[in-house]
This record gives sequence, C-alpha cells and structure tokens, in this order.
Amino acid sequence: MEYFQSPLPRYGDGFCSDWECPCNETRIPVGEGYLYISRECCAFRWDCRTTDEVHTKAERLSRESGATIIGPGIAVPILVCEVGARKRGLDLEFAARDAKHWWATQQVPFRPTPRVGEPEVAFTSQAATSQTSDPFVLEVRALPPSGRPSSQAARLNKPLVHLLVLKEGIAPPLSDLKELFESLETDVRADSPTMVSLTTGNTWPETPVDFALASLARDRPEYVSKEYDVRTDELRHKDGTRMVIVKVFANRPKIVNPTAPAQQNTLAIEVPHNIFGTKTIVFTQDYVTDGKRKIFYRDATKIYYYALRVTTNFIFISHSYDFKVGSADQEIDVSMSSEFNIGNAKRKEIWQKLVGIASQVIQPRVVENLLRRIFVNGEAVRIQDLELTREGYSRGKLFGGREQVLWTDAKFAPKFHVGNVIIWGDKHSKTDEYFHKIPMDTPNAVVVPELMKACVNAASRGYIPPA
Repeated sequence: MEYFQSPLPRYGDGFCSDWECPCNETRIPVGEGYLYISRECCAFRWDCRTTDEVHTKAERLSRESGATIIGPGIAVPILVCEVGARKRGLDLEFAARDAKHWWATQQVPFRPTPRVGEPEVAFTSQAATSQTSDPFVLEVRALPPSGRPSSQAARLNKPLVHLLVLKEGIAPPLSDLKELFESLETDVRADSPTMVSLTTGNTWPETPVDFALASLARDRPEYVSKEYDVRTDELRHKDGTRMVIVKVFANRPKIVNPTAPAQQNTLAIEVPHNIFGTKTIVFTQDYVTDGKRKIFYRDATKIYYYALRVTTNFIFISHSYDFKVGSADQEIDVSMSSEFNIGNAKRKEIWQKLVGIASQVIQPRVVENLLRRIFVNGEAVRIQDLELTREGYSRGKLFGGREQVLWTDAKFAPKFHVGNVIIWGDKHSKTDEYFHKIPMDTPNAVVVPELMKACVNAASRGYIPPA
C-alpha cells in the first residue's frame, strides 16, 4: 500500500470537519474518528505526496490561473465523526483503521475510502489522469452502446431513482419537457424518479455522453457509487434534435420475492419510548412507519434530526437525540435522552442509524417536494426566516421588508457549523459575513445546503418535476 503525508491538528484533538455532517463539530480525541479519503483527493495528491509538495503545487496552480480554490477534502482527507461516516456510507472498519494510522504516522493510504459492501481498490495512474480539472467532478466511465433502437432508453429490473436528459437546442416549454420525460419509458411514470433537464443551446458537445455524466457527477455525486447503476443512451427526439438520456437505478431488485418481502425490503429499528417501553421504526422500500402512522417517502415534506449535549464545568450532564419525519398530515418522531452518560452509547447508535437511513431515502424526496413547490407551484417556501422563491432567497430586515439574493448571485454553498446552517450573501458582497443562520433544531434545516444547491441548478438550467 502506498501513502501520502497529511499533517495532524496543531492542538491535539481534532474535530469533525465534514461539511455534510449535521453534528456540532464533534470533538474527536487523538487516535479516534474516521478518515474519508475521496477519489478527488487521491487524484490531486498523485504528484504531491508530501506536505511541502502540496504547497508547491498550490502555488503553481495559483500562478497559472490567477486564483486557486481547492474544494474540501481535495488536498487532504476529511476527519469525520461516526455520524458523518455513516451518512457518507463509509466502511467504518476501513475508515477507523485509516484514521488510527494517520494519527500515529501522519500517513494516509493512497486509495479512496471503501463504501459499505465495496472492496478496497488501489488508485491507479489511469484514474488520476482521467480526473477533470474541476475538483468537484468525479470521473465516470460511459457505458458501451446497448444496441437498442434509438427511440428506447435503458430499462432494468431495478428502481429508477433519477433521470437526466441532455437535449440539443434551447430550453423548450415546461409542458413539452414533461411530455418528453413521460414518453421515454413506463418506468419513468411508475417509479417517479427525480428529474433534471439540461440544454446546450446552439452548440452540441463533442462527447455528449461524457458531458451529461460529468454534470450528473458534479450535481449528484452520491449516484457515482456501487449503490447505483448508471446507464446512458444517445437518442433522437421526434423533432430530430439529439438527446442523451442518463438513467440512475438503485442496485437492488425492483420485483421482490412475494413470499418474503419483509425480510428483503424492510429494516426495523427498536427505539426507547416513554419511560420503560420501546417502539419500532420500520423502513420499507416505499415508506416508514412506527406502527401507528405511515409516511410514504414520496409524500415527505419535512425532516429534522438534532443531537445536543449539556455540560457543567466540563462534566457531561445529559445528552438528547431527536429525529422527526413528516408529511402534510402526520409525523413520526423519536426523542431520546440520557443523564450522566447512562445508556447514552445505545441511544446514540440508534439515532445514528435513523439519520443514516433517512438521509438516503427520505431527505432527497423532501428536497424534491420543496423544489416542486418553489419552481412549479410558484410558492415561497419558508425555513425559519429564510424564504426561497423562484428568483432567489431572502431574510427579514430589522425594521420590516426583506433582503433578497438572486440565485444567479449566490456566493457559496451553505454549510453546517456549530449547531447551525450558515447561509452566505451574494457574490457582490465585500465582506465574508454570513447572510443568515438557521439552528439545526429547525424543521428542514438539514436539507438547506442540498435544497439551495438544487435551486441554483433549477434557476439556471430549468427544473422538471418527477412524474
């Protein structure tokens, strides 16, 4: 195994530094935690294995381009807590072992962190050279032609979760695109995937499949993993214009064994309830239930999860863990607490499981439902005092009125920081002060970064709701 150098924290313990983790920058003691090594990090470090070589490369890039912005987790790996590691789907054994080795040696394995169920794979020179210049874009290999007629896109015995259509010419009316999506195949109507449309104007890319796949990897990197099966087709629309269809299937059977559906497609988590009782939260392929209420993922409109610890004179007094998912007319909630660390480890593990599953199967649906309200229904969606519309986002002013930032002027993606979601102002701002912050205990605060990124894309490229 090859390694590259990465410096340790200057002042002993580390903190969870994953922007996608909802924790309050959890303190990670020396020798503990989990290390997330991305493919982009391996690609960037291919020709700079030591810290000094990284600085030299960054200076060179700065001279060549005038400015260099290196995304998180590109030059060095990311130290994460267990919540963040589970949310990313990392193999906890590999990630913990990598972290322990790094704490002891300042050396990081030169290969991406395996996901759950994936083997450990070395990073090759071919993979390094195939990376694009954009540090946020993953390399995706296009699939070979399938030999199907030009009017038919890929169909598999797997759930279709996402559809991207790259179409030649200017953006057509919304009704035309909706008709296009629904006419592609029956699985588009049956599975209700999320949908995205891209147009190219008067210039058709020289390699349109690669262009479409790069867009998918940039905007939805979670789909570039062994958990999903990505298929592409180059087709012709009925008006003669060229198209590329990218279908993302979940890597699981669509038609299950009818004699044992529960064993194959459900996950039951027993949680403490009341003082001495318990209740069971069951996640199925289509819905979540607590025995009394059932919420289909497609109907989810809000999600909330938050952990809080209370200390006095550096002594832990209590921990609390909250989780909630809701639709328009019902909610399923879990609230757990422990005093003086009694039973805390078990409650923390239960909460992390709930968060890990919900962030994968429910959170994307909440985002899509909110996007539909904003860009199809023309509603103004409120998350605390943050208001999102087709034009942009705004906050209330001290003496009345609202201050707005257009989607075209969005400065940076929101991030999680010390129990809050931080939202930035427009790109014309002369300061780095944040525009607004939302406490993590606010319903739908956890979806704000993903939702606002999707709004920027929808405002610039157009948004087509799921069928």
